[in-house]
Amino acid sequence: MLRIAGLSFAASMFAAAAQAASPPALYTAAQATAGAAVYTQSCAMCHGANLAGGAAPALVGSGFTPAGTTIGSVFTVLSQQMPASVPGSLTHTQYEDIMAYVLQKNGYPAGSTAISYDKATSDTTPLVSQAK
Repeated sequence: MLRIAGLSFAASMFAAAAQAASPPALYTAAQATAGAAVYTQSCAMCHGANLAGGAAPALVGSGFTPAGTTIGSVFTVLSQQMPASVPGSLTHTQYEDIMAYVLQKNGYPAGSTAISYDKATSDTTPLVSQAK
């Protein structure tokens, strides 16, 4: 009986650890789809069609998200300094959508709640790219 209880405990701990490692759903699929279009128009010329970089750094992969990077820190740069030629010129919705697209490309799943400008600005969730 003790052995079964121990195995059950180990299995539940493994499941909890696996769940904790899963990235959170912070945006909707519709936002990411809209973000892809805005990204193509406003960002791809510098960051590359697949977010892999070009004239500007990559927005996907482990090089994009060094330790300590948060959703809020990325969103603040995005919304205040991009596009580089006309910083802050997009609407709040466009910035939200681009952030959703960047999260999607970095392996974050879509959910049922849209990411909002205010929440994204102060979000302390670590941004750890799941993309290889």
